[in-house]
Amino acid sequence: MRGELKRWDEMTEQQIAAYVTDLASGDDGLVKTFVSTWWTLEYDLAATSWTMARLMYRAVKLASVAERSWPDAAKTDQVIARADKNIDEWESQDLPLEQAALNIYGPLKLNSASKSITAQFAAQLLTSTPLTESDVPPYLVDAFKHLCGEVPP
Repeated sequence: MRGELKRWDEMTEQQIAAYVTDLASGDDGLVKTFVSTWWTLEYDLAATSWTMARLMYRAVKLASVAERSWPDAAKTDQVIARADKNIDEWESQDLPLEQAALNIYGPLKLNSASKSITAQFAAQLLTSTPLTESDVPPYLVDAFKHLCGEVPP
């Protein structure tokens, strides 16, 4: 499913270091590059915690529905309920979070859901989803701290 985009666990430490160095080659002054922990932003969000997996699955499912017609409030509630049921099943079956994240990311990779529309739904869902620092990929926590002028440990 990944095509040419490799995950970290498929690369050697030297390949990772060279890749990150290349990405950060334009860093200067306040500009700093923060590199994904595992793969893509959407996958990383879903793989970080069950809270974010639930949020991202809801967003992807809503984006899939929106490909045909924009969901009204009732349809949105139906889609969220079905997504939550699947997440609850995966969690109760002890499905590894990384596998759940692959399931969640699949429609985005296969272009059956729009990444930009998924991002819109995710942003909307974030306003009503309480998060802790452990729900967010570490590189994003570091990026937010950098943006806010805090020095990460």
